[in-house]
Amino acid sequence: MKRNNIYVVFTLLLAVLFATSCKKDKASDFKMESQGPVGELMVVIEKNYLNSSLGDSIKEMLDIPYPGIPPMFGEGYFKLQTMPPSMFKGYAKRHRSVLEINIVDATKNILIKKDDPFAFNQNYMLLEAQNEEEALKLLAEHKMQILDYFDKGEVNHFAKLYGGQKSKFSAQLSDAFNAWIAAPEYSIKRNEDDFIWASRETKRTTQAIMVYEFPYTSEEQLNKENLIEKRDEVLKKYVKGPKEGSYVRTETEEAEVVHKVIDINGYYGVELRGYWTLENDFMGGPFLLFALVDEPNTRILILDSYVFAPESKFSKVKFIREIEGIFRTLRITPKE
Repeated sequence: MKRNNIYVVFTLLLAVLFATSCKKDKASDFKMESQGPVGELMVVIEKNYLNSSLGDSIKEMLDIPYPGIPPMFGEGYFKLQTMPPSMFKGYAKRHRSVLEINIVDATKNILIKKDDPFAFNQNYMLLEAQNEEEALKLLAEHKMQILDYFDKGEVNHFAKLYGGQKSKFSAQLSDAFNAWIAAPEYSIKRNEDDFIWASRETKRTTQAIMVYEFPYTSEEQLNKENLIEKRDEVLKKYVKGPKEGSYVRTETEEAEVVHKVIDINGYYGVELRGYWTLENDFMGGPFLLFALVDEPNTRILILDSYVFAPESKFSKVKFIREIEGIFRTLRITPKE
């Protein structure tokens, strides 16, 4: 009987220890949502490297002009925040965008990316190099890969933030074009049979989205020059300025238009990024356009936009990323 009692007690103790261990494991695996200001990159690095060539290279990388944003605005990809490794713990480890740079006695140099290592919806990259010179080489070779990774994370942040949110604009877009995007707080400015224009406005800023389509006949329609010509034709007709005779057009002489192949939720297409201006008036700002081939509906669907935020305190990069995040919530259904 005593042996049986000892066995029962021993079994219960094991069960308690096992349960406690599981709770500890679950607690250690628990992750909170990432945090941090939009457009900020946290660089974890020893202080002595910040005032060296390595620190200068990091700052130069983040100051590279954002695609489609003219250099005159002075906006790079990210605002820089730094922290020494000794402080990178607790709340700080939950920052949404983290680039950790370690100079260590290692056998090889590495650059790896990890999604959600310390928090949900977190973008993290680790650069390890044998010395400062090797770290400089890694940054020089992979700077656009680094910027694109964190830029995509910022865009995805907005796509997740707005995804699933319904609005009057989304409903009318679905009725007119059999397409849906999450565009909260956007008000309809114009709704024609072949064109919808909506905007979100404050006293000092405007974010506008325009959606239109045209029949798909050939790949050449996606050439940069052809898309710009089509865009200007549509916007001249529908998007007028406050002054009589003024209208929105694409600026091609004073600013570069960036043309790039994209895939949005399985739909092949191209994007245009550049600067718009108001013909016969004095307004302008960045724009983003997606031209997507919708083969089931034999059309090219255009998601177009523009941003007006003339004051330097407003980030044009943030507004464009926000619009891209909205565009990436796109869903298309076949027309009946």
